[in-house]
Amino acid sequence: MNSFSCCRSALICLLLSGCQLNGLSGPDAQGGRDQVLQRPALNMRSDVSAESTALYRTAVNLYQQQQYDDATTTLKQISRHSAVFPDALVLQGLLHRTQGDFIAAEVAYQQSLELSPGNIHAHRNLAILYDLYLGQFDNALTHYETCEALAPGQYPELSIWIADLRQRIAQQLIAGAEK
Repeated sequence: MNSFSCCRSALICLLLSGCQLNGLSGPDAQGGRDQVLQRPALNMRSDVSAESTALYRTAVNLYQQQQYDDATTTLKQISRHSAVFPDALVLQGLLHRTQGDFIAAEVAYQQSLELSPGNIHAHRNLAILYDLYLGQFDNALTHYETCEALAPGQYPELSIWIADLRQRIAQQLIAGAEK
């Protein structure tokens, strides 16, 4: 077993035993890869009302308590108070992914990136979606690398995921060339 496989196996064992990485407590913690903002940076957006901020925080709490239907309902209420904002779209993507609607999750993450191209949480979750759920490794690598470039060192696990993904891409290329 090589070092990447060992690291990955150890990480998976920790997660299966209930370990939380980076203070995350969401379900479906594939390698600690779920990310919900604890304190959203809403102060920069003048079009986000106080009601929407409160609803978003409530939805995050509901998501972390695995009350997905209630979190979804709460997120839908945001549009009554203000424009949908990038962090809410990331959470919406997580909820779609948790419920198995991967296409809707992809759309939500992409919409978040249209509103905020530098949103590391949207890049990270879109990468996870492409990597673990859709098998679109090239797209996943692009978003993992973008996330790492936007926030160097903020997520130490990214370097492991990127190395692992590069190895899987290389193995696919070799397997494809041998056919």
